Amino acid sequence: MKKALSFIVKHKKSLIIVCCILIIGISVYSDFIINRNDTVSQTGSYLYNSDVSEESTKILGEAKLVDSITTTDTSEADAYFASAMLNRQRSRDEALETLQIVIDSSETMPDVKDKALNQMIDIASEIETEAIVEEMIKAKGFEDCLAVISGENINVIVKSPGLLTNEVAQITEIVMQETGFTPDNIKIVEKS
Repeated sequence: MKKALSFIVKHKKSLIIVCCILIIGISVYSDFIINRNDTVSQTGSYLYNSDVSEESTKILGEAKLVDSITTTDTSEADAYFASAMLNRQRSRDEALETLQIVIDSSETMPDVKDKALNQMIDIASEIETEAIVEEMIKAKGFEDCLAVISGENINVIVKSPGLLTNEVAQITEIVMQETGFTPDNIKIVEKS
């Protein structure tokens, strides 16, 4: 017990920094969960619901397309995408700032610095991959798109009055090529 107490006292600042990293990680994750689309079910049973015929409405592979998020005004949809992108960037900036503090601290243990650096690299990689996915989907003719990687899953929100089966296939193919994720780990939401 005395050794444990001595370790805690000796590495108090490092332990506090590690706790801060965990708190920020939890806050980024909870911010994502709180701000994500309420129509996305936690059960994983998603269905594509569109006005197109029953025959053309299919789930391609295991990619999941959820019901659309309907707004009455296009400026409201534009505001949604701007707000979601801003929230994503703000959360990431806070996490990166805290990780940089950990790395810059002279009292941080080397293994903690390595973990913080690896987390920064992972975040940077996710940012780059999300940007590529978003631009590739926009290049296919969609007005706006938001991709959010969360661990081994990706959520893609696309501005569309109604996604067709071939459009879902295009989006799924882009995400698979750029991320390496399987269709099980891809959720597509249409925002109109």
